[in-house]
Amino acid sequence: METIKFLSFFIPPFIAALMYIYLRYRARHWAFSLLLKAFLYGLASIILVLAVQILASYFGLDRLSNIRRILFYSLVVTAFFAELGKFFFLKVFIYPREEFKTPVDGIIFSVMISMGFATMNNLLYFINIPNLSVDVVNVLSSGPANVIFGILLGFFIGLGKLRKMRYIDSMTGLSAAVFFHALYSFCLLTSDYKLLWAFFIGSVIVVISLCLAAIRIHYDAKSEEKK
Repeated sequence: METIKFLSFFIPPFIAALMYIYLRYRARHWAFSLLLKAFLYGLASIILVLAVQILASYFGLDRLSNIRRILFYSLVVTAFFAELGKFFFLKVFIYPREEFKTPVDGIIFSVMISMGFATMNNLLYFINIPNLSVDVVNVLSSGPANVIFGILLGFFIGLGKLRKMRYIDSMTGLSAAVFFHALYSFCLLTSDYKLLWAFFIGSVIVVISLCLAAIRIHYDAKSEEKK
């Protein structure tokens, strides 16, 4: 079990490294220093949810004695503040850059931030920061789950870059990421692993659809630029 936990720590940085290497090979025009910064922003983004969880523990909000407390903890304490931290760094430090143009860019940068977040989440799990994680399933699933949240957040924020509905698109992305993160956290807190599998299957269908839509929008935008 300890070996599994140790190996699982490398899942998020491994995903981030694969993205970096792939883009380096296939898209030489990318600003790769910004990708690395996005990962570092993700490491820092966990500070907000960590502070809130420690505060929640101080006031006894982590005593999950009934379904209402579990729902509140999943939605507000864990999901909202986790995704708000990622949203802040993506929107403030990455979004204004000229490299950020389409939903594809939004997805890539958002997923890199999410992998930084997941890496720090797993690291804090190993050094036993209280209340930040649930069990080994959290560590094993944190990387793939945060890819899902990153795609949801990045797609809509990237979509807003192309449209005049930037506020609505940004809030849609944040809300979608929070909702899916809350479902994920609820599965972990209730140890309902059948529901967790259903969550991943449904989420993968959704994010694949969004990725395909992002690619189509990306090429349409490139075609418009050439006209």
